Amino acid sequence: KSLYESIGTSSPAAPPDSKKIAQRIRRYIYAIVLLILAAGTWLGVTLTTSAYGANVFYNIVLMPIIGGLSAVVLNKKALLAPVFVFIVTAINFLFTQEYRFVNIAWFGTILSTLCLLGVAVVLLLKYAFSKGDDSK
Repeated sequence: KSLYESIGTSSPAAPPDSKKIAQRIRRYIYAIVLLILAAGTWLGVTLTTSAYGANVFYNIVLMPIIGGLSAVVLNKKALLAPVFVFIVTAINFLFTQEYRFVNIAWFGTILSTLCLLGVAVVLLLKYAFSKGDDSK
């Protein structure tokens, strides 16, 4: 008799599927990065509307970084990042400021444009470096 038959089981347990484990890890990391991007977006929008950041526009640096990171993480869906920034800006203005469509449109457009700038830079860099690899 084999060892498994003497114990009472007919076969050993199946080994874990490495593809499924890798996919779970990738999905977990993807979710964490998206949460970090969402928190950065919320921080940038809040800095714009808060009393502490009223005269300092930190988002000239922060929003392109968020757009660039979203282009790295989301690839082709990165153009949704400026839309998300506009929506977060609108929600923030609705809950923290008095509702004025001009404020939402003005700051939402500025922050979304800065985010789009970061997306465009990273996508153009990806395109430039991928073209260099294809020509070899």
